[in-house]
Amino acid sequence: MGKLPPPITVDSKEEYKVEGIMDSRETRGKWEYLVKWKGHKPEESMWEPKANLKNAAEHLKDYKKILRQKSLDTAKGL
Repeated sequence: MGKLPPPITVDSKEEYKVEGIMDSRETRGKWEYLVKWKGHKPEESMWEPKANLKNAAEHLKDYKKILRQKSLDTAKGL
């Protein structure tokens, strides 16, 4: 098995690259996103608050677009 990619440094902080956003939930009035980390197994995905995803804006945008499409598809099926 290969080594996992190392974290990158952004603004003097170590960060891992996001592969995708898998799910979302609201906890205590704040949104969290289930993050699939690049180079890590799906079972290593973690719930992260939106504040921790500043450098994953494109992934969040893609995830929200998919959610909107699913909502439209569901509404059409009613």
